[in-house]
Amino acid sequence: MALGSKVLNALFVGGAVLVAVYAWAVYGLLTEWLIPLGAVVAPEMEEMFRSEKAAIYIHALSSAVSLTIGPFQVIPSFRQKHMFGHRMAGRIYFLCCFMGSITGIILAFKAQGGAVGKAGFACLGVAWLISNLVGFAAIAFPAIRSVPVHERAMQISCALTYSAVTLRLYLPAAVLNPEHFQELYAGISWLCWIPNLVVVEIIRCCLKRQQEPSLHKEAPEAKEGL
Repeated sequence: MALGSKVLNALFVGGAVLVAVYAWAVYGLLTEWLIPLGAVVAPEMEEMFRSEKAAIYIHALSSAVSLTIGPFQVIPSFRQKHMFGHRMAGRIYFLCCFMGSITGIILAFKAQGGAVGKAGFACLGVAWLISNLVGFAAIAFPAIRSVPVHERAMQISCALTYSAVTLRLYLPAAVLNPEHFQELYAGISWLCWIPNLVVVEIIRCCLKRQQEPSLHKEAPEAKEGL
């Protein structure tokens, strides 16, 4: 594996695990004993966190598990060395993404940012749900089994799962500008996931181009053997 790929994998996994630890700490531990739910978010979001406590917990904790598992599922070297673990972890990942996406769609209708913000998070939840259903169906049902479709769908799913990381990269811009919080948050509801899909597509195209030269080299050899 090239050094650049190792660095990207390390950043990818590191970012996901950090946000997962944050979610487990804040929503799984601290809120029960030390910090009231909603006290660690922007003031504009406190009411939703209090009124939708059950959905918030399910969404945050299931997403934390997805973030912990997801990066390892899409790294080829890890997947190839631990296929049994990949399959078992994949079932857990699918279940957690399913719960996270459903609760995400529910919470989207109470999100900040007006209609644009609500639409952004709702579309994220729907896209996350569909990508996981397609990925699961493409590997679980023999009649429509397709490994390429499964891999492609799960790459998209992981990119959408990673929106939990990118959301928190953008969020300070809105929190530090309370007079423009609603407008900025509306933009963040789309920026936290659409660029992720673009990046995944760029990486996929780059990897495809790297594989093409080896295919061209094999072609003359095959022709000589005819």
